Parts: sequence; C-alpha cells; structure tokens
Amino acid sequence: GSSFKWDVGTVALGLATYDALDAADQIDVHVSGAFPNGLIPNEVVFGQLNFAQKRILRYRQLGKIGGTSNITQPPNLAHAVKVVAERMPEQQQLPYLRQMFPVLAKEAEWLLKARTDDTDGLIALMHPYESGMDNSPIWDEAMAAAWSSGGLSAKQAIFHRFGPRVVERFRKQRGDLQYAELDVRSQNSEIA
Repeated sequence: GSSFKWDVGTVALGLATYDALDAADQIDVHVSGAFPNGLIPNEVVFGQLNFAQKRILRYRQLGKIGGTSNITQPPNLAHAVKVVAERMPEQQQLPYLRQMFPVLAKEAEWLLKARTDDTDGLIALMHPYESGMDNSPIWDEAMAAAWSSGGLSAKQAIFHRFGPRVVERFRKQRGDLQYAELDVRSQNSEIA
C-alpha cells in the first residue's frame, strides 16, 4: 500500500473528529518518508517497490520497508497537524506539536530554498502530480518541453507516455485485491 500526502492531511482532518490519536498516527507514518533535506514526498510506499518505481521513476528506497516518490505536494500537513493537536487530550497536545514542528519547519525551509521562484516569490511545481491536476492539458506543453530537452530519461519519457494506459488496463482487468476484500470494493466491471 501507499499513503499520499494530500490524502493523509485530508483524512486526518476528518479522522480527528472522533480519534485524534489515530489521525496523528496517519500523519506520523507519512512523514516517516521525509527526506533529510526536508522534502515530504507525495507518496510513501509500504512494502517492496515495484520495477517501475525503482527503475523508471527512481523512487527513493527506505531500507527494506518501502520507498518514496521524489516529488511533493503542497504543504497541507501543517494545517492537519494543528487541527489534530487541538483535538487531542490536553496533556498530549504540546508533545505532539514539539514532535511535528521540526519536520514541518524543515519542509517549509526546503520549499523556500529549493522551490521558490526568485522572480515572483511563488513556490515552483516540478511535476503535474504536485499540482493536483495530474493529467490536465495545462501540463502538456511543459511536459513535452521536458521530454524533448532531455529533462526526462528515455525510460521516464516512455513510461509517462504509455505507463498510465498500461496501468489502467491492468487495473481494469485484474483489480487490486491485495488490500481490500471483494465485498468492500467496487467490482472490475464497475470501473469506467
């Protein structure tokens, strides 16, 4: 399985309404994939990385427990941590905030240092997945420029061109039955 940064932050907000400690655990698990430089990746993978993650996308290996993507998403976890802490028992709020503050401060530092555009002061996006507009035509020109300029390796360019179709076809044919039983998930015939 995987956790995704936006999802973790959003789910933690809802989960905190009835179990703030579980919400805090969800965030903790995701930030365990933070890079030493402060980047909190958009995806943390638990279990062995697959071939595409290792060889094509060049995910960072986290020992034997999984790995992470090399891109990020907006820093929504700071808001989630604040809300989760407010809903914790009072004696656990300050320790939790002290635990999370260095991670979130390091992420903010990294964003300002590595991703801030000197011309307008805005955070720069490096990949469509960082924007939430993954397959939007808005990114076509920028991605075409990256492919033609050598910004992507040949393997990455091929994967970005054909990978989504292959993954979608596999998903429709076989489905992902590893993490959820059939009675709690949609059937393959229901996937459009």
